[in-house]
Amino acid sequence: MAILNNNSYQRRIALSVTALGYFFSALATLTMHARICRGVMMQNSKSLNIFQHFTSSPSTGNLFFVNPWPPTYLKSQNMMRTETRLGSSMLDVPFPRQKQLVPQSLGNYNCRGLHIGRWNTCLSAEESDALDVHEEKMLNIQGGLLGPREQRSGADYHNQMQREAFDNAVNFFSSKQAVPRAVVPRLEKISSSVTVEKGQYVLDVGCGTGALLPFLAKNTGVYGEDKLVGLDLSSGMVGIARERNPNSGFFTGDFMDFKSIGDAEFSATATVVDVSASENEADTVATNPEVGAIFFNAVFGNLWDQPAALAHCCELLPTGGNVVISHPMGSTFVKMLKKKDNRLVPHLLPTQEQLEAMVANLPLEIKSFEGKDGVKDLYLAVLQRVPVSPLTKLLCLRGKVAHGYGRGSRKLGIPTANLPESNFLTSALGDVPAGVYCGWALVEQNGNGAHKGPFKAVVNIGFSPTFEGKENPEKIVEAHLVHDFEEDFYDKQMRLVLVGFKRFEKKFSSFPELLANIRQDVKDCSEALDCEQFKSIQDISFLTKDDIDSHEQLVFIDINK
Repeated sequence: MAILNNNSYQRRIALSVTALGYFFSALATLTMHARICRGVMMQNSKSLNIFQHFTSSPSTGNLFFVNPWPPTYLKSQNMMRTETRLGSSMLDVPFPRQKQLVPQSLGNYNCRGLHIGRWNTCLSAEESDALDVHEEKMLNIQGGLLGPREQRSGADYHNQMQREAFDNAVNFFSSKQAVPRAVVPRLEKISSSVTVEKGQYVLDVGCGTGALLPFLAKNTGVYGEDKLVGLDLSSGMVGIARERNPNSGFFTGDFMDFKSIGDAEFSATATVVDVSASENEADTVATNPEVGAIFFNAVFGNLWDQPAALAHCCELLPTGGNVVISHPMGSTFVKMLKKKDNRLVPHLLPTQEQLEAMVANLPLEIKSFEGKDGVKDLYLAVLQRVPVSPLTKLLCLRGKVAHGYGRGSRKLGIPTANLPESNFLTSALGDVPAGVYCGWALVEQNGNGAHKGPFKAVVNIGFSPTFEGKENPEKIVEAHLVHDFEEDFYDKQMRLVLVGFKRFEKKFSSFPELLANIRQDVKDCSEALDCEQFKSIQDISFLTKDDIDSHEQLVFIDINK
């Protein structure tokens, strides 16, 4: 009996020692896991920074991960709940042999910016989880807004789908779920990206229920909420935005149909400058209220024609005005929306190179760009309206100066030399966008006389739409030469080299407004031609050689070749 009791006692001792061994082994393993999870940031683009149990392969430098830990442990360690993303299967993930430690100053934050499926900022677990939930809700909401596909296309049908889809989503976008707390700092940053001058207006294109408007009122420097205008196709969205921002103006319709602040509807207490004058009041200079900034927040991928929208911005903005293209959830999220239903989101957010191509021939300059493709982070591009944008190809024209309609000298006090489209042997002028250009002009002399010029030239190509009922019957090149001539030069041959683009031709609401814009065009173009980039083009052979062949009446020259 004693022997049995002694054996039993020894077995108990052995079991206790074994249990203690397991306990300390497990404790050491947990400690090691916690240190690794808190301290290691993976450098490979396919790496994961949330892991527990691992074994290494000396030959490949790979780590093999499994996730044996319950969600409560992961949450307590401020780590993402990987069981919802990875399951419990073993993963083969390339891992660098040289490990980089996360800075200790991050405290309880996870820096998860090196993986395409993670937010590219250091957020708390609560914030990153909130963004994940918000992302999933947004994808589900927008993925089910449209019905079966129809064999229809075009801008009108696209706008109709957008209108119907977001009318159906008003309840979600007007709820608190539409703007989680983790998104608020991003909206603050977006709205703080530009400021406007006193008296200028700010447009929020695709304003939805007005989530960005309070941030714009606080951060853009506008003098009052009545200097904010929200635009949206959805009347349901605009209705909610108007309730929440009663002092702001609103426009329900396509951005491309918005021509001036006068198109917006304001409350009875708001006042907008009314511009109306006859063409005889040429000395009274009046302009429409200026738009200082145009925001495309979380909407640029939904537009039917992105380049056309940017071109329209140039018509609305003065020199120095800004365009802001942004999305608080980033370009990767827009890519997911497009994949979900490309009828609702037909385009991706452009990369910096793509955006540069879009504005190559527009008077817009990229001031800043933030939004790396392939990571979930804020997308923010800021563009600024410049006086003149260099053309990618020079437009060279030669023709006989024709008599015009007397508008330049008699009504405007700005004489022009005119080249009608019918003067040219080709129809290439028809493909040149109507608008204001700048360049250099030379007037040929008959016989052995020396050619006059080159002179600075401010040129309008178009139909003069402001003179309603008296528009040009054909497209005309109207060149104002910045030089005092003692005599006219009708029927003389004139050469023009256009080097820069100022703005698109537009119909102004009054004659004084037209006159004010023409005077500004002359000033801006004359100053732009003083820069070396444009000044050096005076020496091209089209302007310097004595004789011009007939086939050189209208040619394009690529100055980069």
